[in-house]
Amino acid sequence: MRGAAAARQARSSARQADPRRRVLFGLYAAPFAALLALGGLAGGQARQTQQAMAAAYERGDLAAAGGDHVAAIDAFAAAGTYADAPARHEAANAVVAPARAAYLDGVASLEAGNYA
Repeated sequence: MRGAAAARQARSSARQADPRRRVLFGLYAAPFAALLALGGLAGGQARQTQQAMAAAYERGDLAAAGGDHVAAIDAFAAAGTYADAPARHEAANAVVAPARAAYLDGVASLEAGNYA
């Protein structure tokens, strides 16, 4: 009995010491390790993007509440598709549109030499 256990132990030690086994294990394990690493990186990137969009949305919300619609337009554009940012972006654009049109008309008049 003792001899069989010792022989099994010797075979097990020989298998563990075999460098080919370690290389094969590395070849099999490397793709899984790479997938885990990439998954972690992608998850972290998505979280950072979401946080940046939320921060931009908050800036837009504060700017709109303070009456700074131009800053709100920029912030809601940076917020991308976060919450209702596209709708808020359009609403801020609608508020600024008449003033923007009047400004552009004034610039066109000045360029045409109409100073009156």
